[in-house]
Amino acid sequence: PSDGVKALLLRSAASRLVLFTSGYLALNEGPCKAILKFLALQHLPSILPLKPAPDPDVKKYCESLACDAMKMVMTAARKTIVAADNGGLWKEAVNAVIALVSDGRFSVDCRAQLVFGIGQVLSVLQDWNELEQALSMFVSRMEVPIQPILSALPPEPLGSRAVKTTRDGKAPVELKLYIASVSSVYNMPARDPTLLPADHHPVLGVVEKHFATIERVCIHHTHYEELMEQVCLAFSYILGFSREYAPMSKVFVPMMKLMARCCEQHPQPYYMSLVRSAIGFFASNAENQMDAVLVDLTGLFIAPVARTLTAATASGGVHAAASAIAPPISGAAYEMMAEAVRHWNLSLLAIKSTQWMPEVLDCTIEVLPRLTEEGQAMYERTITAMLRFIRNVLLWGDPGTAKGDMA
Repeated sequence: PSDGVKALLLRSAASRLVLFTSGYLALNEGPCKAILKFLALQHLPSILPLKPAPDPDVKKYCESLACDAMKMVMTAARKTIVAADNGGLWKEAVNAVIALVSDGRFSVDCRAQLVFGIGQVLSVLQDWNELEQALSMFVSRMEVPIQPILSALPPEPLGSRAVKTTRDGKAPVELKLYIASVSSVYNMPARDPTLLPADHHPVLGVVEKHFATIERVCIHHTHYEELMEQVCLAFSYILGFSREYAPMSKVFVPMMKLMARCCEQHPQPYYMSLVRSAIGFFASNAENQMDAVLVDLTGLFIAPVARTLTAATASGGVHAAASAIAPPISGAAYEMMAEAVRHWNLSLLAIKSTQWMPEVLDCTIEVLPRLTEEGQAMYERTITAMLRFIRNVLLWGDPGTAKGDMA
C-alpha cells in the first residue's frame, strides 16, 4: 500500500525486521549492501510523502523506527560497510544519509539518530586523513542550513541582552545538528599499529578547521541552555577520546577560552563540568604547559564564583547569595576546584604561582560557616565540595603526603 495506516504499518514492520537482523548484516556483506541501499534510497524517502494517519503518532513512530533501523545497521555493520566495494559503499551511503539528515521533514530526534550513524561509519576509517576529510565534508554540508541564521547575527554578541526568538524557547534545530555533526565521530577502535604515527587527531583537525563557525554559533547563542550544554558535552567527548593529541592541539586552548566567554555571558554549571572533565583527562600527565593551562582555567571559573558568593552572603545572607549565583553553579564550580587541587601538580602550581588561589581559599573559609548555618539544604552540594577542596589543600600541606619540588 502507498497510503494510509496500512502503508505506515507495513513500513514500520520492515524497519523492525531490519532492527532484528542488524547483527546478521554485520557478518554478511552482500545482504548488508542491499539493505543499506534499500534503507537510504527507498525506505526512508518513501515514508516522508505519506499522509499522517488519524493518529499522528503513528507516522512519527514509523519515521523514528526507520531512522533507528538505519542507525543500527550503520553501527553494527560499520566495519563491513567501510570494507565493502573497496571503500566505495560507505561513501555512497554517507552521502545518501547526509541528504536525509538535511531533510527538515524528519523530526530533530530522527535526524540526530542519522547523524550518529554517519559518525559510527566514519569512526572505523583507518586512514585518518580520509576520516578527517570525510568528517570535514559532513560538517561543511551541515553548515549550509545554518548560514541564514549566521547571516542575521549582529556584529557583536548581545550577551545578557539576548532573547530567545524560537516559538518553543529552544535553540534552532539546525544549530543542534551542526554541533552534533562536529562530535559525531567517537567510539573509535584502536588504530592499526603498523600505520605511520599521526601528528594530530582527525576530529581535532576538523574542529580547528571549522572553529570560526563553531565560535559564532556558541558566542551568539549562550542564552539557549540546551544548545550550550550540548556543546560542552561535545567538547568533553572530543577531548576524552583524543586525549593523547589534545595537549598538542592548537585548538584546545581556544575551545576552553570560548567556553569561559560563554559562561561569562550566561553562567551555567555545565561549563564547570567541562573544565572538571579536562582536569581529569590531562592533570595526571604532569606536563608543565598543560598544568599552567588547567590552573588558569580553574581560576578563571572559580574566582568570580567565590567572590560573588562571599560578597552576597556578607550583605544579604544565603538568599541573597542564591539570587546572585544559583546553587547548582556554585556547586559545580567548587567540585571543579576540588578536582583541581586533588592533583599535586595543579595544587602546587596554584599555591605557588597564582594570585587567585589565596583569595579563593580565604573566601571559602569565610563563607563556609554562613552557608552551613543558614542554607545547608540549599547549598549541600556546594558545602560538600568546599570541604573536599579545603581537605585536599591541607593534605598537600602535610609533609607526609606532599609531592613535587619541595626545594
